[in-house]
Amino acid sequence: MSGKVKIKGNMMLGMKLEPLLKRFKKLAESLPPPPTSAPAPEAEGSGAASSTQDIVAKGYQGSLVIAQILKVFSADKAKREATLKKTNAVFQIDLDGPDGIKSWVLNLKPGASATDVVLPGTAAQNKKTAGVTLILKDADFVDLASGKLNGQSAFMGGKLKSKGNIMLALKLDNVLKAAKDTGAKL
Repeated sequence: MSGKVKIKGNMMLGMKLEPLLKRFKKLAESLPPPPTSAPAPEAEGSGAASSTQDIVAKGYQGSLVIAQILKVFSADKAKREATLKKTNAVFQIDLDGPDGIKSWVLNLKPGASATDVVLPGTAAQNKKTAGVTLILKDADFVDLASGKLNGQSAFMGGKLKSKGNIMLALKLDNVLKAAKDTGAKL
C-alpha cells in the first residue's frame, strides 16, 4: 500500500469500475492519431456542442475519447435514445492536463439531443447536475482507455478519484457498449 488512496464510503464500489475501464480500452484503440492543431472549445459551458471539433481540446488526448462518444451518439438516434433511457444519468469527467483541469459533461438523460449528449465545461456551467464526477490526469485517462492502466489499480492507487454516486459510473458501460454496436471500432 502506497497511501495514495483516499476513500470515503464503500471501497468495494471502486472495484466495480473494471468493466467500464475495459470499454475505455477498446474505445482508445479506435482513436485517430492526435491532431496537430485542434480548435479549443469556444467557451467552456457555452451550451451544446455542434461537432466533435468543439469537444476536442488542444493537448488533451482524453478529449478524443470523449469526442468519439459524441460521434457515435450523433449517428444513430434510436440507439442513442435507447442508451439514454437505460443510463438516465449525468456524468462529469475532469481531466488534468497541460492547461490545468478541463471538464466535459456526458448528459445521458432521456431526451438529450445529439448535440447535448457531450458538452464542454462543468455540469454547473452547463446547468446540469452530475450524478458522479470522475477526476484523473489526462494521460491516466488515455492509459485507462488504452488498457495500459487497470481501472481498479487506478482507483486504489489514487489516480482515479470520484465525487458523487460511484455506482453511476457502472452505467457508462452501457454507453460504450452501444457505441461499439454501431460499428465503430472500439
